[in-house]
Amino acid sequence: MKTPQEMAQELALIPEKVYDLQLQIISLNDEVEANEKAISDLEIEIKSQVLAAVDDAGKKMYSNDEARKMAFVSDCNESAEHRGLVATRSSLSKNMQLKRTEIEMLSNQQRNLRVLIQSFAGVEIF
Repeated sequence: MKTPQEMAQELALIPEKVYDLQLQIISLNDEVEANEKAISDLEIEIKSQVLAAVDDAGKKMYSNDEARKMAFVSDCNESAEHRGLVATRSSLSKNMQLKRTEIEMLSNQQRNLRVLIQSFAGVEIF
């Protein structure tokens, strides 16, 4: 079992760990925003291609809104770049959630260490 002094040393390190995780979340959030912009830009490009698509006779290939929507979805699904960006977004979001969970665990650890130190040492720690 750890001594109250060892627990106090561990407790003192938690705020720095939380701060580091928060900085990582900020960085991940920046990456998510850049990724979202890349997805949006690519989707605009795909929509433009669908709208501009013509057959051999020069007639619009997708004459109604429903056909354009289906072509857009199909083209997005076929685009390796789009699939890669969506997968990256999912991975970044998962990583951010894991960092948030680590912060929550550290917060619980901090609270528990304070209680233990108080009970062993009879001292209030804030």
